[in-house]
Amino acid sequence: MHTPLKTGAFLFLLAAQVQAKFNQTSTVVPASQTTSLAASATAAATNTTTAALNATVLDCFLTLPNNPLTAEGLSTPFLLQPPCSQTVATQQSFAEAAIYDPATGAISIYHPLVLDAGKTAGAPPVVPTLPAGAVVALWFGFNGGVLQLVDVNGLDANASPVLKGAGCINGLQGVQGDVFGQVSWCNAQPWFTAANAGIASGLTVIPDLGVDNLGNACPTSRSFEITDACPSDNVPTQYLLLADGSTAQDTAANRAANPTAEVINNASDEALLTNIIDPLIGCTPFLAPSVDNPGTNVPALALSELQASAKQASPIGLVPLNDPDTLLTGSGVVSVEKTNQYRLGVNQPVVSAGADSGALDTYCADMVSVAPAFLKGFETVFSNQASPDTCVGTNLFTFLCERYLMSLTQLTCPPAAFQPVVCQLNGGGAATSCVITLANSTTTTNTSVTSVAKVANFTTAPTTLAATTQATLATTTQATTTALATTASTTTVFVEVVSFFVFFLSLGGAPPGVQGSIGSFIVLEEVFVDLPSAASAACTHQFNSCASLAGSAFSGSDCLNQLNSCNGVASTASPTASSPGTVTVAATVPASAASTLAGVVQTPAAGGPGNCPAGPTMTVTACTGTFYSTVTVTASPGVAANTLAARHLHGHLKARNF
Repeated sequence: MHTPLKTGAFLFLLAAQVQAKFNQTSTVVPASQTTSLAASATAAATNTTTAALNATVLDCFLTLPNNPLTAEGLSTPFLLQPPCSQTVATQQSFAEAAIYDPATGAISIYHPLVLDAGKTAGAPPVVPTLPAGAVVALWFGFNGGVLQLVDVNGLDANASPVLKGAGCINGLQGVQGDVFGQVSWCNAQPWFTAANAGIASGLTVIPDLGVDNLGNACPTSRSFEITDACPSDNVPTQYLLLADGSTAQDTAANRAANPTAEVINNASDEALLTNIIDPLIGCTPFLAPSVDNPGTNVPALALSELQASAKQASPIGLVPLNDPDTLLTGSGVVSVEKTNQYRLGVNQPVVSAGADSGALDTYCADMVSVAPAFLKGFETVFSNQASPDTCVGTNLFTFLCERYLMSLTQLTCPPAAFQPVVCQLNGGGAATSCVITLANSTTTTNTSVTSVAKVANFTTAPTTLAATTQATLATTTQATTTALATTASTTTVFVEVVSFFVFFLSLGGAPPGVQGSIGSFIVLEEVFVDLPSAASAACTHQFNSCASLAGSAFSGSDCLNQLNSCNGVASTASPTASSPGTVTVAATVPASAASTLAGVVQTPAAGGPGNCPAGPTMTVTACTGTFYSTVTVTASPGVAANTLAARHLHGHLKARNF
């Protein structure tokens, strides 16, 4: 995936991807979705369903042929069922096959084609030649919320004799509706058993990691330099998307025949390492021959996990017990059994005492102790690279820093005694500037975008908001809300928010507006089908703003209390009007922060509504008040680094995860 790609297609959908994972719900395949699969690789794949496509759907179904681990099955397109489509970024699905030859110890990689049901492949998939006795396994990745595997009769991995016979795992086996989320696999454990036996006998040789440009060991998928809340997930597969909405394998021949095709790919931990980070820091990933694109060597999840298992030194980033992928779907509670099932699918040891315990505190502490130094060491290199997702960070450096902070919060890590990484966010929640302060080192700062906010030119102690709302809004306050303590004066910022949902506690800024329409609520660029989910996302954006400004005026704990209160209100929100209303909210930011800003840029005497730039403390459509000063908002390197709360993700449309 490190070949030249369209950045927009690369889809590291962290913020969006997170929401779908937290909103995992079991779904039943409609009975109307009956499928007629092609008998050969050259036959057109068709689907008898007439269901309409829906770009807002985040949970999708992928139909596998009856013999998915054979040459015929691998070269038969896997069908993405309506209402999902490969033309929709957050519905794109991917497959990777690893082929192990027990006679020679050789590994090769094949990329089965995922195609929209009812379409014909843009080019006939290559039919692989499998060695005698080959062991074949499949891994799947997804850019949306939950991808469920089904057979040609619509039966899932728990009910289908075909899928069970192929060793397909979608979640905790035997528990109907339980899913990992974006990832799944078939025959993974037997494949790793065979490959590990070859490694132990010397038949299969795993390359050494080598060293990066700073002289350190190159990272693996289990290195805390790059692990996140959901490590070892998704695949580095990519396809060609043609103008007619069909897909084709990404081969040299298909690129030559379709020069205007778009390359689409899976936002994955594996691809982030092998296709982006490794080349930038002077490392080479473990590659194997591509069966579908002869003459090339490619990375793969199976290869990365074999190398990590053989070469990664302590500390080792194994899947933790509270990885969102391994929480029970129905209850959200920790499950050792499900964690073990996930670990076995990516060649990791099961949970046990000591280093393999999956304990939260240890995993979090290792992230904090390892990742910041790595990111700081390559700050210049990463800062000069485009961000995989500008909704997370404005360049690769700020993306990686914010991904790290978001992961700590998503895992519910305890606050670090000292948090080396502090990021300044813009109104959309993307990191524009990050500061890394290591013990006994010089602070480094990277700023890629100047954020601007309008701040009222008066300072007061915290005040109680007295604002009028329209009765048609789903606005409410919680009587049991804990008072948020402050220890210093604050600056009040008045904003007008257009929203279906308004929450009046506003430390660090008001929640962004929930707009759109009934059944399609929009928070910034994210789309939700119900108001509680959208409102919860707005609460999280508010928390991100609050956490980025926490310090002497209010603490990270205050921000977390506010988030909990906001989510409590959001969980019961229901729209009572067909369109959003407008309300004025007084947002509270630290006066100390305002006094240390980069200076007044403009001092208009503004009365009434006016255009309001999106600053790190808010996202609004208009400002209102009497007098305003426009100031440049920057992060102060020394401001409350040890009290800054880790950012909370508004769900894992892990989301991407990366």
